[in-house]
Formats: sequence, structure tokens, C-alpha cells
Amino acid sequence: MSTELTQEYLKSRKIKLTDACKDICKYMGVEYEKQFYHRVHAYMNGTGHLTQEELEGIKAYKEVTENPHGSGVYAYRMRKVKFDVLERYMASGIYNATVVRNMFKHIRSIK
Repeated sequence: MSTELTQEYLKSRKIKLTDACKDICKYMGVEYEKQFYHRVHAYMNGTGHLTQEELEGIKAYKEVTENPHGSGVYAYRMRKVKFDVLERYMASGIYNATVVRNMFKHIRSIK
């Protein structure tokens, strides 16, 4: 999957660049700022550069817009992972290695 975000891509999805930038910021876990919009716009025109984190945010955004059902299934299945149990095991240092290994196998199998 390409990390390229183009005007044609946005136009085909009927998405405004501003809205796309706001959503991409959510993927990166940061507040939307107008400067980010300008950096993305410059990048799309070939006159600017983005950080690796911003490119990964764009890639995640495109993945979700191209396959929303698959992303929803992934998010739903991840909700069922017992992270609290895993966290408690790791913090205490006392745990059944087989159980922890099986938890990680389950997490890896979700994607």
C-alpha cells in the first residue's frame, strides 16, 4: 500500500483535505493544527516533506478508508484481548509462561 495521498485519491473518495488531515491527526494521537494541513498540502504538491510518523498516519488512514470493514473487524477483535491480565502478569513478574505466550499468539493472529 502506498503512503501517497493525492488529490485524485481524495476526490475519488469525496473527502476534503482538511477532513483527511483531521482524521490523520487522530491516527497519530495528536491535536489537529493548521500547520499540519499546510505540510500535507506542500507534500502533495511535491514541495514539502513529512516525518515518518506522519507518513505512517497517512498509510493507516488510507488502509482504513480503503478497507473499513476489515479495520472494524480488527478493532472489534482487539477489544476482546485481556490486556489487563497481561499487564498484571508483566508487572508482577509472576505468571504462567504458556498463558502469556498464548495471549501473544492470539494478539498476533488477529491481524
